[in-house]
Amino acid sequence: MSDYPEVTIEGTLRMDRSVKQVTGATVTVENAQGVVIDERRVSTNSQFHFDGLREGTYIVTAVADGYEPFQQTVELTQTESQAFVNITLKPAGSSTSPTGNLPSRTDTLAPGKARKEWEKAHFDEHADRLRRIWE
Repeated sequence: MSDYPEVTIEGTLRMDRSVKQVTGATVTVENAQGVVIDERRVSTNSQFHFDGLREGTYIVTAVADGYEPFQQTVELTQTESQAFVNITLKPAGSSTSPTGNLPSRTDTLAPGKARKEWEKAHFDEHADRLRRIWE
């Protein structure tokens, strides 16, 4: 028996535009520090399951060729020991929001601190651009 309560993340993944079968999709779970805990291919019945996790904050990322990445943060505690994540991947380039695109798969593997510094710099650059427009 383990010294800590085990928590679970599970869910389903669908492709937008009524694609019948999920092929080649991968779901990754990383901790709040950006360390990849586990990575799995989605099963043929469109499901994924990660168990044996410790309490904490996790980032769930799903990727598939030709689709925009999906990312969601989940908080697991003793009272909320299971998270169910429904994922719908949208075709690449279908996002209408300028901030709708998530980082590439290699960016999501960057250490959390490095990624946060990049995001801050990217945000600051965007804010500076907007200030120049309004001046």
